[in-house]
Parts: sequence; structure tokens; C-alpha cells
Amino acid sequence: MIAVPRSCVVETPVALARAIVERLGPIGGHWLDPCAGSGVFLDAVHSFGVADAVSSVDVTHYSWPSSVKGYIQDFLATCPLSLTPDVIIANPPYVPVSRLNPSLRKSALNCTFRDLNVSGKSSYWLPFVLKSLRLLNKGGSVAFILPAAYEYADYAKALRETMPSLFQCFELHRSKTPLFSSVSDGCIVLLAFGFLESNISQLRFEHSGIESLISFFNSSCSEGGKHLSNSCYQGQKIGDHAHVSIGAVSGDARYFVLSEDQLRQSNIPTTACLPVLSKSSQVKANLLQQVSIKNVQCSPGVRHWLFTPNEEMSANPGIREYLEYGLSGGCKVQNFKVKNRPIWYSIYAPEEPDFAFTGMFTALPSICGLESSVSVTNTLYAITCKTKKTLPEKRAFALSFFSSETVQAIAETARRYPDGLLKLEPRQVMDLPLLQLDSSRIDDKILTKVTELVASGQIQACSKLVDSLAS
Repeated sequence: MIAVPRSCVVETPVALARAIVERLGPIGGHWLDPCAGSGVFLDAVHSFGVADAVSSVDVTHYSWPSSVKGYIQDFLATCPLSLTPDVIIANPPYVPVSRLNPSLRKSALNCTFRDLNVSGKSSYWLPFVLKSLRLLNKGGSVAFILPAAYEYADYAKALRETMPSLFQCFELHRSKTPLFSSVSDGCIVLLAFGFLESNISQLRFEHSGIESLISFFNSSCSEGGKHLSNSCYQGQKIGDHAHVSIGAVSGDARYFVLSEDQLRQSNIPTTACLPVLSKSSQVKANLLQQVSIKNVQCSPGVRHWLFTPNEEMSANPGIREYLEYGLSGGCKVQNFKVKNRPIWYSIYAPEEPDFAFTGMFTALPSICGLESSVSVTNTLYAITCKTKKTLPEKRAFALSFFSSETVQAIAETARRYPDGLLKLEPRQVMDLPLLQLDSSRIDDKILTKVTELVASGQIQACSKLVDSLAS
């Protein structure tokens, strides 16, 4: 028997399995569950009598219905099915490929579909989807329960951009709350019909939780979905004009990110440090404003100096003493990010970013401008324009994040955590649509008004105002 990580085992709730099968309808043909587990989907298919033949695959032996043709093996390594499937229904494993044993990892990494492939950074569910697409008959249907990472992870980007157009009808159903007690993130259910037939619809639905999702499936309703957005927006994207990256990664913020008082106490000159923003609250407090060293220093007690001297500076008594303190236990020098730097105390930081951006937020992200001497730590994102912009042009760029199209794209693509927080990865920020604004119409009154609307939660009114400034 092949050992499988315990985190692979996530049982589908019976009510949800039955609702998904019912949503797929009495298609007939050959149904396949490639990671059947205890057989929740198989029981539902058997109960509804929707299939002419049913097959199941799993690396572990389970007692499945007698009408099911079962295979105890690695689905990704080999699949000697007597019939190719017309319907594939699955809740594939949510575990990093890197955590698999060598045998499972090898078969996962070898799995491809057309020009889509699997990397070592992928999750194990991805090769299951790719292998399923390779086997599916023309005109077939699929249903997958996947983690929310499908909508934002870089390793899923190619699949995200390709899969919807492979089917005549494609539905993405997003649950804002977890579907499983052992999975803390929200989940999605993909339903797709008419494989390799001309695409006529790509819809995205949002549900508050498992109860509303099941109710929707049971109702046979198809209304309320929005056209599925992906990174292929018409017009300009943020990434056409700027690069987005995480801020400086210190490896030990307690040692490397210091306050003004800590510099004085350790006799460390500011020339050995870089002024930085290190908290989302700092960006939010300066929303749509320009932040200078003076602004940063006006926050008493806040750690806003990134200690990153070069080798020549190490002769300075204060710096030398602080480095010795770090080596004697004051710094976690064995942390991966610290020990793998050529010079352990010399930290790379984005060079002269134009904006600080909060990748983690509640309703909308915050953005503020940065003067040339200020950078950010990795709790924030740095946005650097590809060409030099004037101050009015920078204001227009920052305001575009609050346009209706961009706000909608943020809502659709951000990862949702159970506590209500949202997160965008740097690549997702670059894929956001950019509304070209008339910078000559943007003054301090406009910035103040937008700031007030954002602070009071009047997002729709804010977007309407920004949209009115389009060039």
C-alpha cells in the first residue's frame, strides 16, 4: 500500500456530494471518481441512479458499492479503465506535492495536459484535474471540490486561464466559509459541462457557506452568476505600468527592524539603515498621500528603520557591537532567510518603490506614495512604476485601485480567510485592471473625498467618483 499524507484525507459532506451529483443531472454514461476515498460520491451516484457504469480509484482499499468497478492504485501513475469517463467527480487531495512520498511525487510531477504541467510548488489537487481532463470524453462533464487557491495561486494560473474555455458551460461556485472542519480556508466547487464544445458561458457564483451552496444546487437555479473574470482583462492592467513585489525580507524583524530609540541606545547611525514602512496601519493612515522620511519619523515608538549596513560600515563601533550582539544570540542567524544571504546582515530591499500597498486587508487594500528614500518590509508590497511618473500621474495611478472594475476584480480574485481578511498575491495585483484617469482633474479635494468614502465604507460611492475621472 502506498503511504499518503494524513492531510490528504478530507471527507466530502454527504449532503454536498448528493447536491453536486443532482446538479450534474441524469447524464448516464460512465462516471469516475479518481480519488474515491470512502465513496461518498459513489454512494450519491448509486442512490440517484444517474450512471450506466461507475468506476473508482484510490491508493487505499475501501468498501465501495458492489456496482462500482474499483481500482486500488495511484490514479496519476496508471489508469487501466475499461471505459473512458463521461463524467468525472472528485474532491482531490489538498497537500503540497513537495510533501508526497517519492513515488506519488514522481507521478504527480509527470502529469500534463496539453501545455499545462505540475511544478514542485503545486498542490496535489492540480495533477488530478489535469489527468482527469486527459481522460474525459468529448462532451463530458466534471465536478471538482477545490481549495480557494484555485483562484489566486501562481501554480494554478495556467489552468485558471485555460479550463473555463474548454467547456460549453463552466460554473465556479465560491464558498466564503470552509466546507470542511479540517480546512480553514474557503473552498470552491467547479462544475463544467460539454467538454471540447464551443463555450457559451463562464459564470462565477458566491455563497455564504455550505448550506446556501447546497440549497442553490438543489434548486436547479442558474441565475445570479457573474461573468467569470480572469487575468485577461480588456485594456490596461496594473502590471503594464508597474512591478509589484514583497518588501524587504529580514528573516528576523525583531533584530533588523528598529525604532528611533533603539538606534540611539545601540549607537547605530541612520546611514546604516533604510527608512521603511512595516505595518498596514501606516499605509492606511497615509492613504493616497506621499510618505517621506519625516512622516515616518513622526511616529514615536514605531520601528521604521531597517538595519542593513554594508561591509565597510561594520568597522563603526556601534554597528560592530550590534552585529556581535546578533551573532551571540540577538539575531536568529540560522533562519533560512538570514543564513542564505551572502552577507547575513545585508538585506535586499526594493529600490526606490513608488508606492506601498497592503496585500492583506478587510474590504479594500490601502495604497500610499513613497518618496525616493523610503521602502517597505515584507508585511507590505512595493509597487515600482516602469517609467518615471509626475506627482499628478502617481495620484491617478493610486486612485485607479478604487475604480469599479478594479474593486470588482479584487473582490473576485482575493483569497478569503475565515476571519474575514482578504489577500492578494503580487501577481494578482499586477493582473488587476487599470482605469486610465485624467490626472489634471485630481486635486487634494478629490483625494480627501475618496479617503473619507473609503474610511466610511462607502465603496460604491467611492468607485463612482473615481470612474467619473476617467480620461
